[in-house]
Amino acid sequence: MRDLSLTVPASGGYESFLYSPVQTDLDRLDAHVAIMGMPYGSAYDASAISNDQIHAPDAVRSVTDRVCRSLERYDYDVATSAAPSTEGEHLRSKVVDIGNVLADFTDLQSHYKRAEQAIRKVFSRGALPITIGGDHGITTPRATWLR
Repeated sequence: MRDLSLTVPASGGYESFLYSPVQTDLDRLDAHVAIMGMPYGSAYDASAISNDQIHAPDAVRSVTDRVCRSLERYDYDVATSAAPSTEGEHLRSKVVDIGNVLADFTDLQSHYKRAEQAIRKVFSRGALPITIGGDHGITTPRATWLR
């Protein structure tokens, strides 16, 4: 397989989930939580890689814009305002968006391996990966991810 980045920034107007910082260099990841888009699965053929699921991670990111427009709202889960404090402490300071797992269009079956590599890197840096998709495979991960 060619040497490709594991993740790339989201495409479109909304570059990150809840406007969190974008950090695609997984070897230097500094976060508690890493949001990762998984737009592709194990495609059967080239036409399967261009269906609507590939737009889902970026669509999820785009709807978070509505949440960020009213940061003065109270967040009952953490018992505080969703807005950053004046002292510089940010509620989402350690949440980053690592972009979408990049597909290798020369190897249509490699996406789950690439996603697993990305998730393992996130764990190795001490962060919790949260996947958004796209691909139906993220709801029932392959057994090899659990080893």
